[in-house]
Amino acid sequence: MLCTQIHIGKKPYPLYMGKDLIVKLDSLLSSYIQNRFVFMLTDENVFNHYGKTIIDVLKNNGAKFDHFIIPSGEESKSIDNYRKIIDKLIDEKYNRNSVLIAVGGGVIGDLGGFVASTYMRGIDMIHIPTTLLAQVDSSIGGKTGINYERFKNLLGTFYHPKAVVVDTNTLNTLPNREFIAAFGEVIKYGMLGDYDLLVDLDKNYVKYLNRAIDLDKIILKCIKMKEQIVIKDEMDFGLRQTLNLGHTFAHGIESSTGFNKFFHGEAVALGLLLAANLSFFLRLITVDYYKFIKKIIYKYYSNLFEYKFNGEEILKSMAMDKKNKDNYITFVLPTDKEQVKVFNNIPTEIIRKTIVEVNYGFSCK
Repeated sequence: MLCTQIHIGKKPYPLYMGKDLIVKLDSLLSSYIQNRFVFMLTDENVFNHYGKTIIDVLKNNGAKFDHFIIPSGEESKSIDNYRKIIDKLIDEKYNRNSVLIAVGGGVIGDLGGFVASTYMRGIDMIHIPTTLLAQVDSSIGGKTGINYERFKNLLGTFYHPKAVVVDTNTLNTLPNREFIAAFGEVIKYGMLGDYDLLVDLDKNYVKYLNRAIDLDKIILKCIKMKEQIVIKDEMDFGLRQTLNLGHTFAHGIESSTGFNKFFHGEAVALGLLLAANLSFFLRLITVDYYKFIKKIIYKYYSNLFEYKFNGEEILKSMAMDKKNKDNYITFVLPTDKEQVKVFNNIPTEIIRKTIVEVNYGFSCK
């Protein structure tokens, strides 16, 4: 087992990573939950795999224990579910000394973090990410959020956990599509600051798709890259915005399709493709780098290349993005290998043109 410190927020917190950690939660988390009220938030799929084990293990610590199960999927990150969870906490008399444990993917982590940060002005929380996307990205950094109507993460806070437990064995129970979807975020990190990672993803894509390579090194690499960025800009006023590479388009795609057509990582992969196309259109990147990015994305997501974008709906959704400034849509775009830049002044017609080009091009097939 690896134990390292994440130096974000007012106080560093531990990251535990290894195999079979779920059955060791009682010892790993003892100092955080002993004789306290513990509330587990998870979704129905994760509960079916790990719920009974976690309940049995954590009850050994003398804690009052309860749990709440929501349906799987992005649509569950809603005000309705937020209200139901708060009502449950109130009904069961959970107090400020309580601990919320979020067990699941990005939806559970975002929703659980939002609940923990707002219930009684903040209770302790622990992340146990069970998906590859949550392990490489969303469980680290302190962003919480829920969707409001068609708008992605419109309501949210910054709130850090007391600990993160990454049990890499949970990846074995992920459906194949959900497992592959997470590579959209991994490709993002390669574009942000690790060209060798992109080369590795390109060269070994068959092995990665077939789960024939241990992912511990990639998970830790992405976590540490995110940590170094967030340390310098915790509240998202500057450098941290670069972590949104591909995400402006991705959120537009998710919102315009009702949050139920794509996994988040798939939307990020399409967003990276659109961002690279926009960069190439603006002559920010070379044709060789543009083709390389497209080739990698196609290797992992060839099935998505049948999708046809509704450009106007995507534009409408992106216009409501909370990162926008002065009536311009904010984009993070690649400008070279391992280099990106934030842009706030790209005319709508150019954005529309690049969406149309990708929609009817997909020239990397």
